[in-house]
Amino acid sequence: MAEAEIGAANAVPVIGVWFLGWQAWRPIFFYWLDGLLALWGLGVVAAAVSIRETPFKATGAKLRLAKAAVVVLALAILSVPSVFTACYLFGTLHQPPEEILSRIFSGYGVWFSLLVVVGSYIAQTIGEIRWRPAVTLKQSGKERANLFIHRTLLMGLLVLWDSWSPPSRLLLGLYVLAVACLYTSTQLYPERYLRLIGFPTRTSKTVAKATENTATKKKDRPTHR
Repeated sequence: MAEAEIGAANAVPVIGVWFLGWQAWRPIFFYWLDGLLALWGLGVVAAAVSIRETPFKATGAKLRLAKAAVVVLALAILSVPSVFTACYLFGTLHQPPEEILSRIFSGYGVWFSLLVVVGSYIAQTIGEIRWRPAVTLKQSGKERANLFIHRTLLMGLLVLWDSWSPPSRLLLGLYVLAVACLYTSTQLYPERYLRLIGFPTRTSKTVAKATENTATKKKDRPTHR
């Protein structure tokens, strides 16, 4: 299921350029959105871990409000890099933001693509919380942070390319295809990606052992009545 969600989200710019005649600014937008949603996913995971491990004294509506505040705070903090990136993009493209946005969101295909990308990241985040409890917050944060940095660099390269001389449809299509293959590979195999750029990663045996130790500690923890 995760493979299909990741593939669908990364295929959006490819389909847009090859079959819908998108120009460079639409893939640029989706690359930016991809980075934002990746950081938001990290924020949701961090909030979920904090909520699980932090004892709340409040109950009922106050408890739900406290949990919502934790999520909103995490998302707000992690939105800062994407905000600075958006400001850089608007400054580089030398066009009014409202004009750029009106051109991006013209047509039903873009809105459908937006639903696909957002839905994909929602499903990925829910799956990480529900089905990957062994993945620690530190490991998940390392993966998402490095992916965000390198994706932003690739997006910036396309911005500079388009501002210098707009690429032809063929060259743009080849670029988004190569980026989609790279994005999909790094998301499906983050451990290989991190090892490639020089970061130590945890093997599956190490993760399993850490999960076993955590479960043992919780089991042996005395309960207070």
